[in-house]
Amino acid sequence: MLQTFLESTETKIEERNKKFHYDRNTLKMHKIGKKVYWSCEIVADKDFEVELNINGISNKNLIPKNSRGGRVWVDFKKIATDDFDFCGGLSQEGNCWVGPNCFIGFGSFVNRDAIVINKSSPVKEIYLINVKVSDRAVVSESNIICLNGKTSAIINDCQVVKSTVYANLNMRDQAKLRHTIVKINPQNAVGGLSMQEEGILYNCIINPTAEEHISVCGKSCHSNKTITGFGATHGSNVTVERVK
Repeated sequence: MLQTFLESTETKIEERNKKFHYDRNTLKMHKIGKKVYWSCEIVADKDFEVELNINGISNKNLIPKNSRGGRVWVDFKKIATDDFDFCGGLSQEGNCWVGPNCFIGFGSFVNRDAIVINKSSPVKEIYLINVKVSDRAVVSESNIICLNGKTSAIINDCQVVKSTVYANLNMRDQAKLRHTIVKINPQNAVGGLSMQEEGILYNCIINPTAEEHISVCGKSCHSNKTITGFGATHGSNVTVERVK
């Protein structure tokens, strides 16, 4: 009976001509605290191109039909309906994609032309929890986990590359976060990092200490720094020191 259901589902997928579908055969349960949710691997249903822009170099990559991508949360209640492939963490619209060895956890959403990829070597799965990635934003080889009840947002042309974030993260415009660690104090699970315009952090350690975010904006560029406190990086409530 299950096999008949899966075969009929595959037929419906072809008929609807979607960009991708969630492979029900890979359905998996996850538990974070008392919260339970489900995920599936994604499979491309047609050929389409994605544009990847990192370090000012733009490359177009073909995602061939039947290519397998990463694992994305799904709405388990919709598994037996035609809407199942529209009720998860990846949008059917635009050319957004989640590559292999990437996990888009509950509360996260990837849409428009945003890309989440992982080309780490050796391969190590990356996780996004409670994160919205939109427009032409790129997340590459980075873990972004926000468990303080808020949703991080990475939009416009922002880039997060080889970074680890355990805090609320809000990025827009052309901000860039590279080789950086952002981590809140467990006793203060409300702070985070905000970046906008052309702000850049490279090889930094960011330690927010209050509900107000550490803010990097304008053409601010910090490299090899430990940044602690809250408010603008040039303000009196932030300490900027060389990484020791």
